[in-house]
Amino acid sequence: MQINHKRSFIKGINLRYFSLLIIIWGNLCGMINFLLLKFYSDSIGANSFIPLYYYGILIAVFICNWIYPRVPSAEKLLETIINSTVEKRN
Repeated sequence: MQINHKRSFIKGINLRYFSLLIIIWGNLCGMINFLLLKFYSDSIGANSFIPLYYYGILIAVFICNWIYPRVPSAEKLLETIINSTVEKRN
């Protein structure tokens, strides 16, 4: 099964994509936030977190669009596991 990359962005959003986006966004911004607070805590104000998470979601969307076609669906993953075990038995 091949993924059609030409479909519209709105149609492409499903639970798997949204979950991947939230995970990438949270981890990316959390790591950047931690590093900023650890090494530049004197110059970081409360107003710097809004742009951090705003630009973080933009970066996360690009990363998610790159990773999403490489993440197998549950059916494809199950099919791959079954086929590999059948091949090992033969």
